[in-house]
Amino acid sequence: MFVGSHYRIGTFVYKSVITKFQKGTLINQFLFKCGNVLPDVHHKLAQVDHHLEFTLDYVKDHIKIFQDQSIPSYRRSISLGIVCHFISDYFCTYHALAPYKNHSTLKHLIYELKLHLHLCYYLLFPKQLQEKLAINIATKYPDIQTMIHTIQRDYFKEKTCIMNDILFSLRASSIAVAHLQENPVISLDNVIEMMSWSQTGYERSYQ
Repeated sequence: MFVGSHYRIGTFVYKSVITKFQKGTLINQFLFKCGNVLPDVHHKLAQVDHHLEFTLDYVKDHIKIFQDQSIPSYRRSISLGIVCHFISDYFCTYHALAPYKNHSTLKHLIYELKLHLHLCYYLLFPKQLQEKLAINIATKYPDIQTMIHTIQRDYFKEKTCIMNDILFSLRASSIAVAHLQENPVISLDNVIEMMSWSQTGYERSYQ
């Protein structure tokens, strides 16, 4: 996704989720948005392929930072944004689906430009978008492990298209951020294992 797409996703998640689930730690809006774009502009992170298998360690590290109550809130705000960034990418065609990973950079950029334009349009109607996302579904997903597994499974079954990328990226990042705020000190190692297992299984189907 483009930097601008991640910025807008961060804005949406902050307004739709963080302001509703704000507990204990005060998440700084500006720094959370910075975290959402940092992996695309930081000299080290920008050189890493933003596919799940290459960024799981970064996700794990920043989840631990967010969970560490002794770390200043400004750092935790940035780390939460970084987690949101990578989870968003895990539901983007050119980062998530094996057949597209070897496509040309030009095709990748053209697709992400189209995605960005569609995202900007849909975000003009946040209420309608929230209805489609069904973000407040805690009763359907009792824990984040179930959420990640279920959403990835559903995503892989759906038709590959820009609208599905937008909906799944927003849904997954929103629910993950909400869960982290509701459970700020719970270990999420199992989440990483579940995400890795799900992606590995999908990759095998193309070998």
